[in-house]
Amino acid sequence: MDQRAAFDQVVKPEILNRIALRHRFLSRMTLGFVAGALTVLTFPPFSLLLLVPVAYSAFFVGLCDLSLGV
Repeated sequence: MDQRAAFDQVVKPEILNRIALRHRFLSRMTLGFVAGALTVLTFPPFSLLLLVPVAYSAFFVGLCDLSLGV
């Protein structure tokens, strides 16, 4: 038996799904935080207007495939 088959027998699929969902949640939260921080830098006194497309693009990438869970 190879190592992958042994791993699949030890770790249940439900646990792997929870880990994947947690990773996705943390990555979206991080991306949202970064997009918010970049948006703040677009206002005075910084006025880095070149960051506007970058900030909002990051925000919309984070919202992609997001559902309300209803």
